[in-house]
Amino acid sequence: MKTQDPDRGVVLYDPATLRDRLNRAMKRRLSDDVESLFNRACLVADLDTAEELLALLRDMLEREGRKFPRDRRLNEGLIRRLSDDLRERQLHRGIGR
Repeated sequence: MKTQDPDRGVVLYDPATLRDRLNRAMKRRLSDDVESLFNRACLVADLDTAEELLALLRDMLEREGRKFPRDRRLNEGLIRRLSDDLRERQLHRGIGR
């Protein structure tokens, strides 16, 4: 076991270390989690919830597009794909809108 150097000061707050820890712990973005919930709602045929989650993703895209214009993970293509998937499932169940 290694003893601590008594001449070395104790760092109580190191922003870089804290940021690195948070980045490791929160690799997924909130939009990734919402997309996962959308997929889960579709799998269990809760299409009303899936529709609400899709609307939430659209709102997030609009907000994130203003804040982070170069961030492309949440984009129109993803929203279009999820929307098409939901529409297909709704038509299959006879509740197409």
